[in-house]
Amino acid sequence: MKSVLRLMFAILVLAALALLLPFSPLYLPDVLTSGPQYEGKSARRWTRVLNESEAKDRKAAAFALGSIGKDAGESVPELARILTDDPDRECRAEAALALTKMAPASKEAVPALMKALTDSEPLVRLNAALALSKLDADARPAVPELITAMQSPENTTNAGAFHVTIQEMAALALARATAGTADAVPLLTAALEGAKTGDARISYLRALAYVGPEARTAAPQIRAAKKAGSKAVKEEADIALQKIGLPIEE
Repeated sequence: MKSVLRLMFAILVLAALALLLPFSPLYLPDVLTSGPQYEGKSARRWTRVLNESEAKDRKAAAFALGSIGKDAGESVPELARILTDDPDRECRAEAALALTKMAPASKEAVPALMKALTDSEPLVRLNAALALSKLDADARPAVPELITAMQSPENTTNAGAFHVTIQEMAALALARATAGTADAVPLLTAALEGAKTGDARISYLRALAYVGPEARTAAPQIRAAKKAGSKAVKEEADIALQKIGLPIEE
């Protein structure tokens, strides 16, 4: 009988430890506040994995948190740390991509995203610009860095991952951050006028459309792009004209 009681006591002790030890899958705070999960782990547990020594584990954690999305908002500070401090470029790129899916909580990471716009890895820069584009006016502190990114010759690449270049993504983020003002209109207008490809023209037309009525001064350049562009460019130009409050036809 005593041996049975000892066994039961030992089981209870082990169960209690499982509830109290952070690395346990039954860790009580995780069980009580797990919320949405990825591969059976909560955002809180994946956030702890961001501190692992192996880069592959940190990258997997960033991917998992991005998959959870907005419900993983508590991980934003740790993802921001990975974004700026991690020596592994793939981890930094994955952290930036995860932040694209966490607006508005990702506004806490704006300083880190600003710094990431000058990262040595193009994909990190592209994902950082994408994350900022999701924050609209909350990304306004990043306007100077977005302007620099938009003007940098190093950012004419799409990093082999998107159909837009880093410059074009920075332009979209800049437009959304300054929407309702004319602050970025001269730069966006010049970019549209100097665009060499249909895809670039579409990006800058979309950026001007995001700005809204304050972009009316760009009407001549929008109409010129429409006349000289493909069907897709013409359609995007019409949308831009409508968004800024001008008739499609002159």
